[in-house]
Amino acid sequence: MNTNLDELIRELWIGETLSGLKKFISVPAISRNFDPEWKRTGKLLEALNTGKCWAESLFPHGTFRILEDQEKTPILLADIPATTSSSIDPIMFYGHFDKQPITVSWSAGLSPWVPKEKNGRLYGRGAADDGYSFFAALTAVAALERCGVAHPRIIGVIETDEESGSRDLPSYLKKLHSTLPSLSLLTILDLSAIDKERIWLTKSLRGIVKFNLCAKVLSTPVHSGTASKIVPDSFDVIRILLDRIQDPMTGELKIKEFYPRISEEQKQRIREDLASYHSNTNSLPTSPTLTPRFSEPKDRYFEAAWSPSLSIIGSAGLPSPQQASAVVRPSTTITISIRVPPTADIHSAVRKLKSALLDRPPFGAEVSISDLFFEEGFVTPELPASLKHECETACREIFGQPVGHCYEGGSIGILPLLKQQYPGTPFVATGVLGDQENAHGPDESLDLAYTVQLTQFLARIFKAFPGDRYEV
Repeated sequence: MNTNLDELIRELWIGETLSGLKKFISVPAISRNFDPEWKRTGKLLEALNTGKCWAESLFPHGTFRILEDQEKTPILLADIPATTSSSIDPIMFYGHFDKQPITVSWSAGLSPWVPKEKNGRLYGRGAADDGYSFFAALTAVAALERCGVAHPRIIGVIETDEESGSRDLPSYLKKLHSTLPSLSLLTILDLSAIDKERIWLTKSLRGIVKFNLCAKVLSTPVHSGTASKIVPDSFDVIRILLDRIQDPMTGELKIKEFYPRISEEQKQRIREDLASYHSNTNSLPTSPTLTPRFSEPKDRYFEAAWSPSLSIIGSAGLPSPQQASAVVRPSTTITISIRVPPTADIHSAVRKLKSALLDRPPFGAEVSISDLFFEEGFVTPELPASLKHECETACREIFGQPVGHCYEGGSIGILPLLKQQYPGTPFVATGVLGDQENAHGPDESLDLAYTVQLTQFLARIFKAFPGDRYEV
């Protein structure tokens, strides 16, 4: 039966599934943080409609609804009825259809909005992050039905705000909870794969703090021959403020609340998991002369998953070199992103951060914080022994390798709410994202062979719940 199931999944991916994913990629459904006109352009809604039409062709007996709530970003709710008489609770899968912006230029012959297959990969924005998840989950269910294998009720929740912080999804989920009070399983497919030799289950994710920091020193630009040094440069003010919260040589944050509450036993378990990571993974496109802060793979993974880190991801008030003139600028604004380890006290950390940046501003400059957003990290609940066994068995059947366990450096802010709303529900948190997928960057792509295997894994997990067959 698994041979037939695997072959059918492969055939579906080569045909109608891949065709549906390509149509999705062609929609420039940029997340609202990067497209203030998202409601007028309607691209988020168009992306959901693309997925809805594809799903309806696959499941005429399913229900697929696009939900809109005033000014909130829309979601797609999929509901496929159970094919078993078992009273088991539904399985829910989660993903998102909003996409990151183009960022920098893509390679010749590749485009964010024109899907292209090349060397076993599908290129296009949103392919791996994470439009594929909807298509993979439903392909797994379709294959089960066509093979006559029973499955419980399947619920899919696809949002269009994840890349902007999932601010709208909580209200939808709270309404959904009244009609869906309990689940047997939650599958999250927006996560990493350290390599493509096995299924990787994510055990934790970092949280995030993001904000704009502005330093203002003048009301209008002044000739640098007149004002320089007398008026402290606003960039100097920013530098002083950054030194209050981070050591630029080590990258260490100076606010202790950003560090995780973690026992030595937990650290040891994490490092044991990290010992299985291959030394040739996590290669980064560094410049030839750069010396990374951490060279050992285990150290690099630990720092990327269980230590805080600060990145400056944007700026304003700095003209391009071509437009720079000999003036002292009125202000400098930078956008700061701080990744926060799981179990850190993020609320206390944010309070200390604001105090460190706003109290006693250098030279009496006007210092302000705006667009502050933060969400806590997440530790995946331990899988029940039976489900852990099913995951191991499925992974060995497909890959000939045991399941891997990884720790995510990014964040999915909705997971704590899902855990709170569905206490005790196991999470199968996995995905396809690795170095070559290049999510958020140019040339984003999806490894098609691995995605087929991940779909085969999902089908086995879904199949394990009812434990019986039905008549096709």
